[in-house]
Amino acid sequence: MSRLSRSWWRRTPYLVPGAISASIITLYASLTIIIGLQRTQQKPQYLPVRAQVQVFGQTLDLEVPKTAAQQARGLMYRSVLAENRGMLFEFNTPQHVQFWMKGVEVPLDMIFLREGRIVAIAANCRPCKTYPCPKYGTEIAVNQVIELNAGRVAELRLHPGGSLPVRFVD
Repeated sequence: MSRLSRSWWRRTPYLVPGAISASIITLYASLTIIIGLQRTQQKPQYLPVRAQVQVFGQTLDLEVPKTAAQQARGLMYRSVLAENRGMLFEFNTPQHVQFWMKGVEVPLDMIFLREGRIVAIAANCRPCKTYPCPKYGTEIAVNQVIELNAGRVAELRLHPGGSLPVRFVD
């Protein structure tokens, strides 16, 4: 072994811990950035009320997501949902849909509609804390889904086969 090679090997024990420390610092900085981005992405969205439904004299105000990103976020990260407030998901053509409760903090009732008729109800859907998350949907293609606080469907005496026409507001 040459003198240069021997001197490099003697310094290696000091270089390796330095390289490991630099890697740990880089990893820590990267994770801090990623976690920071996730925290900013975990803010709930509040959309304008663009639709309403009338049920036994009660008006339910519905937020309507317009973009795919807004639909994907839905009611995630909200710690509370007002009693007569909910969200309406619209689909251009009737389709089979599935919803899950990942990132949702409050239990919800889901009402699956086709042309204003209730085709299915998923009541008391619990927030998902561990994977895999249960999925809620229907075998019948729908063009709208309404999410309300858990228990509201029973309080309002809604049932499959019933009518629940949505009225859009400006």
